[in-house]
This record gives sequence, C-alpha cells and structure tokens, in this order.
Amino acid sequence: MSDFKRAGEIEGLAIDPTNSDLLVLANRGTRVDRGMPIGFYKGYMKEIHELYIYKKVK
Repeated sequence: MSDFKRAGEIEGLAIDPTNSDLLVLANRGTRVDRGMPIGFYKGYMKEIHELYIYKKVK
C-alpha cells in the first residue's frame, strides 16, 4: 500500500463480490482525540476521503 498519498487512517476494507478486488477507504486530515474529531492537521481545511482498489493477484 505504498501508493497512499499521505498517512491517515484506514476507515474500511471490503472485497468486491463481483471480481474479488480489495477496496480500501482511507481518510486523512482530521485530528482525532479519544474517538472524537477535534479539528484538522496543518494544511487541511477538511477531511480527505480516498478509495483505493487493489486487483486480486492470482
């Protein structure tokens, strides 16, 4: 997963039932303290959500 643009958190993982691809939802930009959002990291005005799709290796 070296193609992630910047560090953040992986929010969710799923397998696409139609083709077995791995789907990864990653978020970055929001500061979290004890499970609650408390603002943004320097350089962010909002949280960024990114979807990564990885093909199944045979």
